[in-house]
Amino acid sequence: MISSSYNEKEEIVYVKREGTVSIQQILESTVELDSLYGHMDKVYIIEDIRGSKSLFNKEDYPTILELLRTKLRAYKMVCMADIVDDPTNTALSFMFGSLAASLDNYFYSTFSTLEAAKRWINNHR
Repeated sequence: MISSSYNEKEEIVYVKREGTVSIQQILESTVELDSLYGHMDKVYIIEDIRGSKSLFNKEDYPTILELLRTKLRAYKMVCMADIVDDPTNTALSFMFGSLAASLDNYFYSTFSTLEAAKRWINNHR
């Protein structure tokens, strides 16, 4: 399951992945986030994937990146930080980050703590 909420004071979208997460859920969440926050020029996202299990792999990344390319056209910038706590999600996040670097207005990084993710997000404002 993937859920999200917006903290107006911090101007950050918080996303939480729980349980097992499929590629279809990732794609649906991306579309939903765009529909909820697409009116913003700049979007700052912290996604907590600690404790979740990804049911997708690096072969699914081209599909995710193509959707992102399409959705990102409407934004000046999207800045996303993932918080991870296990070797598998860490490896998947780093692989995704290396591919996402090709997107001009999308900034992505991986962290082990919420505090570090917030610092990085705030440095991109």
